[in-house]
Amino acid sequence: RRYLGSQYQNKANTYTVTIAGKKIERAMPIISIYFLGYRLDHTSAPAIKVAREYRDLVSGEEIQEREAFIESLTHDSYVIQIPCLHPDRKTDLEWLLGIFDQRLIISDDKHILEIEEKSYPEKYRAIVRLLHRATTEPKVKETMEAEDEILRELQDL
Repeated sequence: RRYLGSQYQNKANTYTVTIAGKKIERAMPIISIYFLGYRLDHTSAPAIKVAREYRDLVSGEEIQEREAFIESLTHDSYVIQIPCLHPDRKTDLEWLLGIFDQRLIISDDKHILEIEEKSYPEKYRAIVRLLHRATTEPKVKETMEAEDEILRELQDL
């Protein structure tokens, strides 16, 4: 939540439009992606899209036109249940998400996955290389360790 809040506040996440000769700053839409290391209670779908809809609560009709004000306050989301990913990948999405398959964890560091880059389609290999490079960055390692510490503290509550 704090991360999303900081993204909403960040001026770098805005753009300027000109309406009737006047420049107006607007927030860029944010799409959140949540990677869960556990299963949800009521679905085993590995990838879920949470899409907003506008609905007139008096008539019950869906409103088709989007409003800038509402768009700047809310966001669509995707939820990925890592334990529900299947090893037999058929679709592009399954191949892409397979990069995060926790069955590939190496034993001594749960943050590092043993990914055979050549086993992925060419179009995903750059992502594999980028993520591999990220695991060698001290700042990324420090952030992962801090997140682990927070999760341990939350479990103790």
